[in-house]
Amino acid sequence: MARVTIGTNTSDTETYMSREAIFIHSLWRSGSTWLFDRFRRAGDAYWCYQEPFHEALAQLNGDPDALLGFADETARSLRHPALTRPYFWEFHALRDALHGKFAPCMSYASFFDPSVCPGLQDYVQTLIDAAPKMPVLQCCRSFGRVAYLRQTHGGVHIHLWRDAASQWFSYQINDYFDIVSLLVLQARNPPEVLLRLRQEIGVSALESEDFAAGYEQMRRVSLGWEQRYLVFYALWLYSLMQNHPLCTIDINLDRLSEDREYAETAATVLQQAGIEGVDLSSARSPVIFLDKSEREKFRRIEQRVEQLFLDSGVSEDVLQQAAQQRERHRPRRRPTIAALRRNAQQAREMALRYADRLAETNRKF
Repeated sequence: MARVTIGTNTSDTETYMSREAIFIHSLWRSGSTWLFDRFRRAGDAYWCYQEPFHEALAQLNGDPDALLGFADETARSLRHPALTRPYFWEFHALRDALHGKFAPCMSYASFFDPSVCPGLQDYVQTLIDAAPKMPVLQCCRSFGRVAYLRQTHGGVHIHLWRDAASQWFSYQINDYFDIVSLLVLQARNPPEVLLRLRQEIGVSALESEDFAAGYEQMRRVSLGWEQRYLVFYALWLYSLMQNHPLCTIDINLDRLSEDREYAETAATVLQQAGIEGVDLSSARSPVIFLDKSEREKFRRIEQRVEQLFLDSGVSEDVLQQAAQQRERHRPRRRPTIAALRRNAQQAREMALRYADRLAETNRKF
C-alpha cells in the first residue's frame, strides 16, 4: 500500500489496494471528533465508529442502551461539534453482532502489543464486516498499533495531528486526558522509550486490571505540569515518528485550518484514495500563543524527551525528520484579540480547576 501525503515531498502516485475500511489515527484533542463528524455528514456513504477502543464500550456486553446517552454532557464540556447522532450510535445499532466482542484489554493493555488481547482481531473485523456501508473507524487509542491494524485489516489509514503545545493545553480542559495518557504508559510491552519515561517520572505499576481502579490509581499520581507535558510530548512524538510513514494519508489540523491551498489539496488526496463527499472546509484548530520565555520552558521539556528517544536507540536522523515535519506544519497565525481572549479564558479555567483539585486533596487529609 502506497502512502499519499499532504504538505510533504512524497511523490508516490500509486493507489491503495484495499478498501475494507478507513481508519483515522490520532491522539486525543486533535480534531478527531470533528473529522469523524465530517464523515458522518457525507451523505449515506459511510458507517462511522467513534473511538472503537473506548473503555465505555464494555457496555456492549451488559447495558448497550447506556451508550446512547454516554457523551452528551461530556461533548458539550469538551467543546466537541454538535453531532447529528449520539456518540456511539453505530455501535448500539449493531449491538447484537457486537455482544461479547469487546474486551477491556483493547483500550490500554494491548496499546503496543495486540497479542495481549486475543479477541482484538475478531472485534475489529466484526466492526468492518457488520457495517452496512463503508466503515470508518475513528481511533484515539490506536496510535501504538497502526502497523498491526494495517497488516491485519488493510484499508486506508489517515494520520491526524496538530501542534503539540496547543494540543496539550487542550488536554487541560479536564483531568481525563492526562490520566489516560498515564494508562497508555502502563500498557503491556511498551517501546523502550516509554519504559525509560515510566522510570523517570516514577509511576508505580497498576495494581488492578480493572479500568475504574486503574484510572483512580493514576488520578492519584502527583505530577506537576512539566511532568504531564513530558508524558504527553513523548506520546505525541512517538505517534508522529511511527505513524507518519505508516499511514496512507497525513493531515495536519493546523494547516487545514489556516491554509486554503492545503485544505484543497487534502480534499483532492481524499478523493484519490476513493473517499468522496467529505467536506473539510470547517476545520478550526485553536492555537495557544506562548511568549519567548514560555516557549523556552516547553522546549527544554521536549529536549528531555528527545534525549530519551536517543538513549532508547532512535537515530538522530529520525528525530530530525520529525522536527522538520513539525516545523513545516507549525501554526503561522498571528494572535488576534479574540484568540488572546480565548487563551486567557482557558488560563482562568485551568486555575479554577486547580483550586478545585487542591480543595479536594485537602478534604482527604
